[in-house]
Amino acid sequence: MSQQEPTFYGQIETMFKIGEFAKLGHVSIHMLRHYDRLDMLKPAHTDLQTGYRYYSVQQLPTLNRIMALKDLGFSLEQVARLLKDKISHQEIQGMLKLKEAQIEQHLSDEQLRLSRVKARLAQIQEEGHWQPDEVVVKQLNTQPYLSSGHVTLHDQDLVRLFMEIADTLDQHQLHTNGMGHVVIHGPSDQQHRHSVEAGFVVQPDSPDQLILPSKRTIHKRNLEATDVATMVLSGPRQQIPTCFATIGQWMEINQAVCNGMFREIYLHPGSTRDDNDNVVELQIPIKPL
Repeated sequence: MSQQEPTFYGQIETMFKIGEFAKLGHVSIHMLRHYDRLDMLKPAHTDLQTGYRYYSVQQLPTLNRIMALKDLGFSLEQVARLLKDKISHQEIQGMLKLKEAQIEQHLSDEQLRLSRVKARLAQIQEEGHWQPDEVVVKQLNTQPYLSSGHVTLHDQDLVRLFMEIADTLDQHQLHTNGMGHVVIHGPSDQQHRHSVEAGFVVQPDSPDQLILPSKRTIHKRNLEATDVATMVLSGPRQQIPTCFATIGQWMEINQAVCNGMFREIYLHPGSTRDDNDNVVELQIPIKPL
């Protein structure tokens, strides 16, 4: 740091050369010169003999406002007008919080898109390498099922719904096998939401319905007895389409056809995100061709 003694507002102040002030503000010297030309942030003092620009630490808040407004997407002309209008600290903070939420949502959307791309890539890579010998046929009896009914959800919403249902059943001291059951009613929509039914298998004497804290009602119905072709996935949910394709390959070899809606049975239903801790049994109800 260089200390000079220019008179500034009638007193001696510590001044920073343009390069030093650029380091303080984490910007380039070129940017500071540009802001000077636009009258957005002029040096606190310019040496008339050398032309050196000097800045005061008291100018950092103005620089921070310029950079924040730029990150919000405003043009430099708009930033200059906002500074001239003396936009408040609270207004900038509010806009930054809104922008933060928008960016976080965008990152979340992009992460989901990346997961879908990885899933399709895995499917393409596995084409011709299915292992139908991993498919097992089971006979399922009729099971009473307390569930959400037909809902349309993103993956993260499904996690929250499972946890809410599990907590409610626990509060009512209703026993389950701990595994979350998802019945797939239809394909995903254009917003990549899933058309599903989520819940738990319960005892026959369980109540016919319960109200969740979210005010959603869960109802009891029966999962009908059926034969199912099953395969267990241990790993990320993005591999589910590949596993269902493997079951489909097995069905074609063994001349079986679908006999109901696909199911996903989660060993740990609070962990339905794309992670390596998932243990999911995938089931397709079947009957002979």
